[in-house]
Amino acid sequence: MIIHSSTWYPPIRIDFVDGANGTPLSISSISFLNPIDSEIDVIVLEAYDANNNLLATYARNSPEEVVFDYGSPDIFYVILDDVNDESAYVIDNIEIVQNGVSVNESSTTLAPRFCPNPFEHTLTVDRIEIGDKIELFDVTSRMVYALQASSSQIIIAGDRLAAGRYLLKIFRDGVPILTEAVKR
Repeated sequence: MIIHSSTWYPPIRIDFVDGANGTPLSISSISFLNPIDSEIDVIVLEAYDANNNLLATYARNSPEEVVFDYGSPDIFYVILDDVNDESAYVIDNIEIVQNGVSVNESSTTLAPRFCPNPFEHTLTVDRIEIGDKIELFDVTSRMVYALQASSSQIIIAGDRLAAGRYLLKIFRDGVPILTEAVKR
Protein backbone atom coordinates (compact mmCIF):
# COMPACT_ATOMS: atom_id res chain seq x y z
CA MET A 1 0.00 0.00 0.00
CA ILE A 2 1.32 3.43 -0.96
CA ILE A 3 -0.42 6.56 0.26
CA HIS A 4 0.27 10.00 -1.25
CA SER A 5 -0.73 12.89 1.01
CA SER A 6 -1.46 15.06 -2.01
CA THR A 7 -4.50 12.88 -2.63
CA TRP A 8 -6.27 13.48 0.65
CA TYR A 9 -7.16 16.86 2.03
CA PRO A 10 -9.30 15.74 4.96
CA PRO A 11 -7.49 13.44 7.42
CA ILE A 12 -7.33 9.76 6.48
CA ARG A 13 -8.24 6.94 8.88
CA ILE A 14 -6.44 3.58 8.82
CA ASP A 15 -8.16 0.78 10.72
CA PHE A 16 -6.36 -2.45 11.62
CA VAL A 17 -8.43 -5.54 10.80
CA ASP A 18 -7.88 -9.22 10.23
CA GLY A 19 -7.83 -9.67 6.45
CA ALA A 20 -9.39 -13.12 6.70
CA ASN A 21 -12.50 -12.26 8.69
CA GLY A 22 -12.61 -8.47 9.16
CA THR A 23 -12.21 -8.66 12.95
CA PRO A 24 -10.69 -5.48 14.43
CA LEU A 25 -7.06 -5.86 15.54
CA SER A 26 -5.07 -3.83 18.04
CA ILE A 27 -1.45 -2.84 17.60
CA SER A 28 1.23 -1.29 19.80
CA SER A 29 3.33 0.50 17.19
CA ILE A 30 3.38 1.64 13.59
CA SER A 31 6.26 2.81 11.41
CA PHE A 32 6.60 3.77 7.77
CA LEU A 33 8.89 5.47 5.31
CA ASN A 34 8.40 8.85 3.65
CA PRO A 35 10.60 8.24 0.56
CA ILE A 36 10.43 11.59 -1.25
CA ASP A 37 12.51 14.74 -1.26
CA SER A 38 12.44 16.66 2.00
CA GLU A 39 9.82 19.35 2.12
CA ILE A 40 8.65 21.60 4.88
CA ASP A 41 5.49 19.79 5.86
CA VAL A 42 4.00 18.37 9.02
CA ILE A 43 2.66 14.87 9.31
CA VAL A 44 0.35 14.22 12.25
CA LEU A 45 -0.58 10.74 13.42
CA GLU A 46 -3.25 10.27 16.08
CA ALA A 47 -3.75 6.84 17.71
CA TYR A 48 -7.17 5.74 18.99
CA ASP A 49 -8.45 2.81 21.04
CA ALA A 50 -11.55 0.67 20.38
CA ASN A 51 -13.76 3.23 22.19
CA ASN A 52 -12.58 6.12 19.97
CA ASN A 53 -10.46 7.63 22.77
CA LEU A 54 -7.36 9.52 21.62
CA LEU A 55 -4.37 7.68 23.10
CA ALA A 56 -1.46 9.71 21.74
CA THR A 57 -0.40 12.11 19.01
CA TYR A 58 2.76 12.15 16.87
CA ALA A 59 3.68 15.27 14.87
CA ARG A 60 6.91 15.93 12.96
CA ASN A 61 8.19 18.19 10.19
CA SER A 62 9.24 16.34 7.02
CA PRO A 63 10.17 13.01 8.58
CA GLU A 64 12.00 10.52 6.34
CA GLU A 65 10.77 7.77 8.62
CA VAL A 66 7.96 7.73 11.18
CA VAL A 67 8.31 5.42 14.17
CA PHE A 68 5.40 5.61 16.60
CA ASP A 69 5.56 3.17 19.54
CA TYR A 70 2.69 3.43 22.01
CA GLY A 71 4.06 0.61 24.14
CA SER A 72 0.86 -1.32 24.78
CA PRO A 73 -1.38 -3.06 22.23
CA ASP A 74 -4.33 -0.69 22.51
CA ILE A 75 -4.30 1.06 19.11
CA PHE A 76 -7.26 0.08 16.91
CA TYR A 77 -6.90 2.83 14.32
CA VAL A 78 -4.81 5.85 13.43
CA ILE A 79 -5.66 9.09 11.70
CA LEU A 80 -3.06 10.67 9.43
CA ASP A 81 -3.23 14.32 8.53
CA ASP A 82 -1.26 16.30 6.00
CA VAL A 83 -1.35 19.66 7.77
CA ASN A 84 0.02 21.68 4.86
CA ASP A 85 -1.94 21.02 1.66
CA GLU A 86 0.75 22.78 -0.40
CA SER A 87 3.28 19.95 -0.16
CA ALA A 88 3.16 16.18 -0.08
CA TYR A 89 4.74 13.07 1.27
CA VAL A 90 4.46 9.35 0.56
CA ILE A 91 3.77 6.61 3.07
CA ASP A 92 5.28 3.26 2.12
CA ASN A 93 6.64 0.11 3.76
CA ILE A 94 4.20 0.22 6.65
CA GLU A 95 5.20 -1.95 9.59
CA ILE A 96 3.01 -2.61 12.62
CA VAL A 97 3.58 -4.56 15.81
CA GLN A 98 0.71 -6.75 16.95
CA ASN A 99 1.03 -8.97 20.03
CA GLY A 100 4.81 -8.50 19.94
CA VAL A 101 5.04 -9.66 16.30
CA SER A 102 6.17 -7.31 13.55
CA VAL A 103 4.09 -7.32 10.37
CA ASN A 104 5.72 -5.57 7.43
CA GLU A 105 3.87 -4.47 4.31
CA SER A 106 6.88 -4.03 2.08
CA SER A 107 6.33 -2.67 -1.38
CA THR A 108 7.70 -5.07 -3.97
CA THR A 109 7.28 -2.65 -6.84
CA LEU A 110 8.24 0.96 -7.25
CA ALA A 111 5.53 3.56 -6.95
CA PRO A 112 4.47 5.20 -10.21
CA ARG A 113 6.44 8.34 -11.04
CA PHE A 114 4.95 11.45 -12.64
CA CYS A 115 7.27 13.94 -14.31
CA PRO A 116 7.63 16.72 -14.89
CA ASN A 117 5.09 17.99 -12.39
CA PRO A 118 4.09 20.73 -13.01
CA PHE A 119 4.08 20.02 -16.76
CA GLU A 120 3.55 22.15 -19.86
CA HIS A 121 3.38 19.99 -22.99
CA THR A 122 3.52 16.37 -21.80
CA LEU A 123 3.22 14.45 -18.55
CA THR A 124 5.20 11.21 -18.39
CA VAL A 125 3.94 8.46 -16.10
CA ASP A 126 6.38 5.60 -15.62
CA ARG A 127 6.87 2.70 -13.24
CA ILE A 128 3.37 1.53 -14.09
CA GLU A 129 2.38 -2.04 -14.73
CA ILE A 130 0.74 -3.46 -17.82
CA GLY A 131 -2.97 -3.53 -17.08
CA ASP A 132 -2.95 -0.52 -14.74
CA LYS A 133 -5.89 1.77 -15.45
CA ILE A 134 -4.95 5.46 -15.70
CA GLU A 135 -7.51 8.27 -15.37
CA LEU A 136 -7.07 12.05 -15.32
CA PHE A 137 -9.75 14.36 -13.89
CA ASP A 138 -10.04 18.15 -13.99
CA VAL A 139 -11.10 20.28 -11.01
CA THR A 140 -14.77 19.78 -11.88
CA SER A 141 -14.29 15.98 -11.56
CA ARG A 142 -14.71 15.53 -15.31
CA MET A 143 -12.59 12.70 -16.70
CA VAL A 144 -10.37 14.16 -19.41
CA TYR A 145 -8.14 11.14 -20.07
CA ALA A 146 -8.43 7.36 -19.59
CA LEU A 147 -6.20 4.50 -20.68
CA GLN A 148 -5.32 0.93 -19.76
CA ALA A 149 -1.53 0.64 -19.68
CA SER A 150 0.04 -1.61 -22.29
CA SER A 151 3.61 -0.73 -21.28
CA SER A 152 5.51 0.49 -18.21
CA GLN A 153 5.36 4.12 -19.35
CA ILE A 154 2.76 6.44 -20.87
CA ILE A 155 2.92 10.01 -22.07
CA ILE A 156 -0.11 12.24 -21.67
CA ALA A 157 -0.24 15.06 -24.21
CA GLY A 158 -1.14 18.32 -22.52
CA ASP A 159 -1.97 20.35 -25.63
CA ARG A 160 -5.73 19.87 -25.13
CA LEU A 161 -5.64 20.49 -21.38
CA ALA A 162 -6.27 23.88 -19.82
CA ALA A 163 -3.79 25.19 -17.25
CA GLY A 164 -4.71 24.10 -13.74
CA ARG A 165 -4.78 21.20 -11.31
CA TYR A 166 -5.70 17.64 -12.25
CA LEU A 167 -6.25 14.48 -10.23
CA LEU A 168 -4.35 11.52 -11.68
CA LYS A 169 -5.63 8.07 -10.65
CA ILE A 170 -3.82 4.83 -11.35
CA PHE A 171 -5.72 1.68 -10.45
CA ARG A 172 -3.39 -1.23 -9.72
CA ASP A 173 -5.17 -4.49 -8.88
CA GLY A 174 -8.30 -2.42 -8.22
CA VAL A 175 -6.57 -0.17 -5.66
CA PRO A 176 -6.24 3.53 -6.56
CA ILE A 177 -2.93 5.36 -6.42
CA LEU A 178 -3.72 9.05 -6.50
CA THR A 179 -1.67 12.15 -7.11
CA GLU A 180 -2.16 15.68 -8.26
CA ALA A 181 -0.73 16.92 -11.55
CA VAL A 182 -0.44 20.60 -12.44
CA LYS A 183 -0.60 21.88 -16.02
CA ARG A 184 1.09 25.25 -16.57
